[in-house]
Amino acid sequence: MLVARDPEVKILLSFSVIFILSMSLSLITEILPFSYFQIGEMIFPVFQTIQLLIVLPLVILIMYFLFIRNNYITWKNLGFSTGEKSLRFTLLLGILGGLIIGFYDYFTMNYFILENNQILPNFFEKCIAAPLWEEFFFRVITLTLFEVIFITLLVKNLLNLPKLNIKFTESNKKWIIFEFYVLIVGLNAYFFTTAHGTFTLNIFFFGVVACTVYLKSKSIIAPIISHFISNFVTGGFLFLVLHILFR
Repeated sequence: MLVARDPEVKILLSFSVIFILSMSLSLITEILPFSYFQIGEMIFPVFQTIQLLIVLPLVILIMYFLFIRNNYITWKNLGFSTGEKSLRFTLLLGILGGLIIGFYDYFTMNYFILENNQILPNFFEKCIAAPLWEEFFFRVITLTLFEVIFITLLVKNLLNLPKLNIKFTESNKKWIIFEFYVLIVGLNAYFFTTAHGTFTLNIFFFGVVACTVYLKSKSIIAPIISHFISNFVTGGFLFLVLHILFR
């Protein structure tokens, strides 16, 4: 039976359990003896398909029955909201983040055109499955876990410890908290990058942008939009559209 009382401890417990569960399910998916399945001439990735259609709904269902229903966390903690300010702000922030990384990708990638039998599988993988699952896992789950550990439990508690005998000004406190936010954004972006294989600046840069967008909006909508726009460019779909329009 769940017995934690402090709100911070409840969030830490909830997100720690779901982080471990998500990682375990992902590892099980990765060791399957096949990585693709074919429908006609189209080849779909097994990992992304299972993550979106099975793992993500299962994780959310478990989160609900274990933690949301027991008032440990709310749907808002999972990023399922219109954002801290407004839906308009959230949408604009997501588009802005996507345009920033999209422009960067456009001018640093090689131009290529998708083949006809690759368009639908690639669109599903890069513009639907990846934005939904990766933003939920890396931004909502992982980034929130980092935020609770480093900011809520560590920094803010240390700054208020009387035993330190140090009088921090409000400006000092804000600067220290900002520095730790830079740390958790960097850690999250690095974790996100290495999860894609070898370290690449493009993916790390996107991770930084997506983290910033989520922290500013506190809504999963914004980083999903940014991710969609970025992958629309890196997946070759923008180049395909431009090729059709200007051929």
